[in-house]
Amino acid sequence: MLLNFILKEMFMSITTTIESNVFINKTESTDSLVEICDFIEMNIYKWKDYNLLWDLNEFNFDNISTESVKCFIDSETEISHLRGNLKTAILINSTFGFGMMRMLECLAEDNLAMRIEVFKSRKSAMDWLTENETE
Repeated sequence: MLLNFILKEMFMSITTTIESNVFINKTESTDSLVEICDFIEMNIYKWKDYNLLWDLNEFNFDNISTESVKCFIDSETEISHLRGNLKTAILINSTFGFGMMRMLECLAEDNLAMRIEVFKSRKSAMDWLTENETE
């Protein structure tokens, strides 16, 4: 059964809603992976049974480097097991941001417990997050 309600929660510059049994975290004009790490650490227990969508369309990637993405993965490695094999979709429409998040996706495959995929389309991301798996 799908939940179709919206729960709004503001933390720093991140808004959380729930739609179709998926937690959706939307960044609003931030450029800090540290802020996202802090938000994850504060909320990981709420998400332990849910797939996530991170909408990073408003995220400013100007100051994000390869090294900062690697540091992000390192900082999340220890807590990623709390979400097990759940899915995390990252939605991003900028070319540079998409490339940086694809790098994060590749690093996550070897270091994080959950599955991460990067999308340019919200519909494609939500379809992937809500599809029934028959494996």
